[in-house]
This record gives sequence, structure tokens and C-alpha cells, in this order.
Amino acid sequence: MKILTRELLPKCSFSGFPLNHRKESDKLYVWYRKPQGGKIVEFRFPKTIDINKEFIKDLALCLGDGLNNPNKKNTHCSFSNKNIDLIKLVYGWWQDLGVPKEKINVYAFANSQSNIKSIKNKIATELNCKSIKVYTSDRHKSFTVFIQSGNSIFQSFYLNLFNKLKKDISTNSELRRAFLAGLFAAEGHVKHSIYGTPESISYSFNPKTEYKIAKFVKL
Repeated sequence: MKILTRELLPKCSFSGFPLNHRKESDKLYVWYRKPQGGKIVEFRFPKTIDINKEFIKDLALCLGDGLNNPNKKNTHCSFSNKNIDLIKLVYGWWQDLGVPKEKINVYAFANSQSNIKSIKNKIATELNCKSIKVYTSDRHKSFTVFIQSGNSIFQSFYLNLFNKLKKDISTNSELRRAFLAGLFAAEGHVKHSIYGTPESISYSFNPKTEYKIAKFVKL
């Protein structure tokens, strides 16, 4: 199912600036100007987006482990996980949506100075990137990777996606399964019995900030 990207755009940025757009070859150019002669903020999306199960799975993954309730002054879109394969999925998804690779900051948190080099090498190989910052932290038993984009238009687009697509997800069985799979990869848990068989499957949600997603999953 292909959708024109302009149909998924919010009317305003997350901080309240009206968004303008125009076609530009195979891209959709989106921009706004900050008040009182301020600079122009811009972003180029693909003109159309294929809303398939892979796209919905990546969206749900971001909803599970991304920054979904930023402060109004925070223009970043971010995602973190200990599983480098999941980081790789979102890293590629952002680029498919138009985020230039060089505009995605990659960080990692390690529990020891001794393994920083090996962590850098692993991330560089998996993501095919060179600029990686690694910090040590006692809070992390194993290394955690954090990716971040700083474009406020892309942030606004991402924060608007679930509301725009939830009706399509709820009425399409393939997209529903993809959404639950992506969300489970981020927020799911399987409890096993003493015999090693699955006993229950659950999702975890923040009741203050993720009520709408929890309600959607329940329905």
C-alpha cells in the first residue's frame, strides 16, 4: 500500500511551526521558517512511502524503545537498544525515510574502558559507519547503542505516524501482526514454566506516557 508522504505530514512541527511542502522530482521538500527572520528548517522525504509489514514493524519498534514524548524544546528523534540487529533496522528505516546517514549520530554505552575498541568495531561493521562515540557507564551490564537524529521536521513526522496509520493497522491483519511483532521486540516478555514451555506473553508500558499504545494493543 503506497501512500503519498504529504498525507502523513502533520500541519505543524512538534513545536508549533506551520509546515510547508512542495514536490521536488521524486522527493517531497518540507520546510518552515523560524519567526522574526529566523533560519529555514528543511527536510526531504521520499514522495511516496510503501506502508508494508516491514515499515509497520519498524514503526512499532521505535514506539517501544524510542523517544516518543520529548520536551517541546527537544527536536531530536532517538532510539536505543542492546540488540545491534534492532538498531540496524531502525538505522536503515530512518535513512529510507530521508534522514541522511551522516546526520544520524551513533553513541554507545559500555560498562568498561577495556571493551570500547571491540564495541566500536562491532558497531562500525554492523552499521557501516565510522563516527561512533562510546561512553562508559556503570548502569549498563552490556553495551547499549543509541542513535539520534536532530531534525525537527523528521521528528514531527515520526511522532505523527502512529495516529495517521493506526486505523490502517487495526483493519489489516498482516499489518496488525507486524505491529505486534515490532512492539514485542522492544517491550515484550515471555515467561517460561519450570518445564521450559511458554507460560505467558506480556508487554510492558509506561502508564503515564504510553496509555494510547497499550489501549490499542488491548483492542
